[in-house]
Amino acid sequence: MKHIFLTLFSVATVASASAQQTDNSKIYLNEQQQTSLSASGHTATLSVGGLELIFGEQDPALTLGVYPHNNESNTKISFAGFNGVSYNHLSLMEFGFCQIVGTDYGAYAAEDRGFMDLNNGKSIHVAFNFVTFNTLLTKSRTLGLSIGLGLSVENYVFSNDLTIKYADGMMRPEPIDASYKKSKLVATYLHVPVLLDWNIRRGLFLTAGLNFDLNIGGHTKIKFPKEKYRNCHLNPFNVGATVRLGFQRLYVYGNYSFMEMFKQDQGPKAHRMSVGLGLWF
Repeated sequence: MKHIFLTLFSVATVASASAQQTDNSKIYLNEQQQTSLSASGHTATLSVGGLELIFGEQDPALTLGVYPHNNESNTKISFAGFNGVSYNHLSLMEFGFCQIVGTDYGAYAAEDRGFMDLNNGKSIHVAFNFVTFNTLLTKSRTLGLSIGLGLSVENYVFSNDLTIKYADGMMRPEPIDASYKKSKLVATYLHVPVLLDWNIRRGLFLTAGLNFDLNIGGHTKIKFPKEKYRNCHLNPFNVGATVRLGFQRLYVYGNYSFMEMFKQDQGPKAHRMSVGLGLWF
C-alpha cells in the first residue's frame, strides 16, 4: 500500500512539474531502473516494465492511455506471427471474399459468355503470412517497410450449373447437373506482400504496397460426387496492389491484381480482387 501511495504521489508531483517546464526529466523508482517517471511539456509518463501510462493535457480526448514501451528493435523477423513487433502490420491469417472483375469474353461465342459469374458470398479468400520481415525507416518510427512470405488460397464458387475445362485452346464452360452441390475454381499462390507502413498514431496505421504471387496450384472441383480437374491454365505470375487500414491487432485489406488471371488467350480476360480482415489471435 505504501508503494502504491508513493507511486501515485510521484505521478502527481511530476505531472504538476511538467506543466511548468518543457525540458525532459526522468526519475527512477527502483534500483533495476525498470520503473520510472518522466515529464515532457504538459505530459507525465509512468513506465512499468514494457508498458507506459501517459498522463497529460496535450490530447484532451486521450489524457490517460497504456501504450507499448518504445524499446523494440528497429528490424525484426517473425515466424507464424509469434514474437512480432507492434509495427508489424501483416497478420498470420487474412480472411475475406474474392471475386473476378473486368471480365472480357470477347473471344467467346455469345452462348458461352458469363460462365465466370460467381456466388460472391461463398467465394472465399484466405492468406497466411508465415514469415514477416519488418524494419523502421525513420527515427520517429512512423514509416516502415514490411515484407511477408506465405500462401494465398482463393475459392471461386460458380453461380451457374457448370464447371470449366480446357478445350480447343481455351478454358471453356461445361454444363453439369443441377443436383451437384457446389462447383468452384481453386487457385493457390506463393504470396509475397511488400508494404510501406505509415504508423499514424497510437495504434492507427495505413499501409500500401505490392503483392507478388506465384501460382503453385489450380483446379476445379464439383461435388457430390467429388470430381477434380487440374489443368486450369492460370497465369503463373501475378503482380497487384494492396492496401490495409487498421488499429492495433485488426485491419481491413483490399487486393487487386494488375495482371490477368488466365494465361494469354487461354481464358477470359479477368483480374483478381479480394477484400477482408487481417487479425492476430
